[in-house]
Amino acid sequence: MLFQPNTSGQITKFLHNPSHGLLLAGPEGSGKMQTAIYIAAELLDQPVGSTQSYPYFTIISSIDQTIGIDQIRELQKFLHLKTLGDQRIRRIAVIVDAHLMTQEAQNALLKSLEEPPSDTVLILTATKDSRLKNTVLSRVQQITISPIEYSAAHEYYKNTVDESVIKKAYLMSGGRIGLMHALLYDQEHRFATEIIHAKQILAASRFDRLTRIDEFANNKERIPTFLQACKLICSTALEQTAKSDNLVQTKRWHSALDAILKAESSLSVNPSIKLLMTDLMLRI
Repeated sequence: MLFQPNTSGQITKFLHNPSHGLLLAGPEGSGKMQTAIYIAAELLDQPVGSTQSYPYFTIISSIDQTIGIDQIRELQKFLHLKTLGDQRIRRIAVIVDAHLMTQEAQNALLKSLEEPPSDTVLILTATKDSRLKNTVLSRVQQITISPIEYSAAHEYYKNTVDESVIKKAYLMSGGRIGLMHALLYDQEHRFATEIIHAKQILAASRFDRLTRIDEFANNKERIPTFLQACKLICSTALEQTAKSDNLVQTKRWHSALDAILKAESSLSVNPSIKLLMTDLMLRI
């Protein structure tokens, strides 16, 4: 797997001396899940492709954008099972999007982080560790999954993908390796799918954009990811137009990016979704 050098160094250090709790932090599409599976395979001495069939490996993910206490209780039952073998690490549990855990769930997880089985590693992934309690953060080692450089991406993919395609995917992903890989190989990825939707909406007429508001009002959980996708597209476009001295397009993308940042800020205070999205669709 391809990592930014500093990230690679942190992963290598962890593999040599693993703690029982690890948080992989990074934005949507940074490759946190792939990194978690890679680390699990290395610790369990298993091929990457076979980890999910390994008997002492489990993945906890959100249900309707929430990880509840019942899921953590099921995890605790899994952690109480006896493992077989003489390896130091024989069991791994991955909690995907751990920032979606309820406060109850986080409190329940604390006991497992404080007194984990000696043969077990808990790996958490999160885009926003600010939603995680300080008591949780203090009990895990943290590795930030940073974007890769274009030169590294080009070297990694040049034998299988055309250079122009690599460059386009790199610009679109902002160097987020999970998203870039999905874009290059047309793989399903939540953020890659949202980028396609965001591109369509940004290219649509104002009238067509306004007709999509109910779509977001009926699926509010989608909005943060949609805004991230719009922000990435607009930032990339702004960088490209600024280099070409196209003042009209530079102004357009700067204005759109400003509207997206305003919407992200407003979203945190629980606004009327229809009003927020109407303002956004009129301004982008």
